[in-house]
Amino acid sequence: MVIGGVMKVICKSCGIDFETGKSDSFECPSCGAKYTKDLKGDNFSIKYLNGMLIENLTEDDVKNGVLNGKFLTVDYVSTESTPWIKLKDSSFSAKSAISKIVKVEETSNKSWMILFFLSFIVNLVLLGLIYFQKTKIDEFIK
Repeated sequence: MVIGGVMKVICKSCGIDFETGKSDSFECPSCGAKYTKDLKGDNFSIKYLNGMLIENLTEDDVKNGVLNGKFLTVDYVSTESTPWIKLKDSSFSAKSAISKIVKVEETSNKSWMILFFLSFIVNLVLLGLIYFQKTKIDEFIK
C-alpha cells in the first residue's frame, strides 16, 4: 500500500513520469499501461537514481536495504503491477520501516560499561607506570 494520495511515478513501459490521483488503479497518460498502487508481491525491483537496476528482491530484502542505507528515499521500487514509485512514497519508507523494528532489551547492551571501566583502570595503571619511570629517571639524573 502506498502512503499518501497524489504522488509522482514513472511508467515502466514508456518511461514518462506523471502524477497519480487518489484512486488505487490508474493508467499512463502516454502509453495507456494500467497500474495499481498496491505494492504487494513476491518480486520487487529497485532502480537506483543513477539508473542501475536490481531485480528479484524479496520484501525483507527491500526493508533491510532501506534500514541499512543501501536504498535511499530517492530510489524507486516496483513490482509487476506497479510503476516505479519513489521509496519515500511507498510502504518501504524509512519512517514506516523503522516503526516496525523490534526494540532490543536495554540489559543486553550493558557490556560497554564493563569495557569502559576496564579501559579506565588500565589507563590509570599505565599513568602510574609513567610516573614511576619519571621518578626513576629524575633520581638517576641527580
